[in-house]
Amino acid sequence: MPPERAAPALDLEELQRVLDWARQQIHVIGWDGDRAEHYAAWAVHYLLGQLHLVANGATPVATPWNFRS
Repeated sequence: MPPERAAPALDLEELQRVLDWARQQIHVIGWDGDRAEHYAAWAVHYLLGQLHLVANGATPVATPWNFRS
């Protein structure tokens, strides 16, 4: 049986930076830029939401969530 490894610590500041980028890209009005970047932002936002759920548990409905307080 292999030795157990400690889970790596999450870099909450970096996760928050990426979350801020994704939210900014998602909420662009009248998107004239690169559609691929817009779709990538949606995918990243979803993935970050799943990471947040695993790390912190469920967030009440209509409550803003972030990686840093």
